[in-house]
Amino acid sequence: MNKLIDFKSGAPIDREPVPTISRRRQERIWRIFDMRMEGAETKEIAQFFGISQRQVQKDLNGAKRLSRETIHNWDLEGTLGREIRFLENTRREAMRQSQLSRQEAVRLGYMRLALDAATRLVALLQSTGLIRQVPQHVEITSNPFEDADLRRRFMGMLLEVRRHGGRISGIDY
Repeated sequence: MNKLIDFKSGAPIDREPVPTISRRRQERIWRIFDMRMEGAETKEIAQFFGISQRQVQKDLNGAKRLSRETIHNWDLEGTLGREIRFLENTRREAMRQSQLSRQEAVRLGYMRLALDAATRLVALLQSTGLIRQVPQHVEITSNPFEDADLRRRFMGMLLEVRRHGGRISGIDY
């Protein structure tokens, strides 16, 4: 079981059992929390909901406990896996559709979607530490560019941008 640590003191936090809270009360707790984050004062929140200021404070403390419990029960690996699978499937399907498309504009739209999904996937993998850097050599194996001259010019453009110290969104050198 993972232990919660207080960021300021570094001391372990004993997890209090979260009492059963009705769905309606949880909704009110989250709305109170949102209002507080937007700058509303305790008195204003109490007047809005028709409750005491003390109850507003209790609900704000309840929001902290609910947040801790939500974070503790969060399935990080499952969420990450689903996101990776979604981005990879989106990229693969967009590439397939680009190859099947007969209209150039539609083909380019699917290629842009595939590039965007790949860019997001790489950013996700880098932010989680699963990969440290993107390879500097790009080899196009499933060729969306049928024209060899276009491929040569495209790669030349990437190398030219790199030589001038520029960056292309989604490509980390």
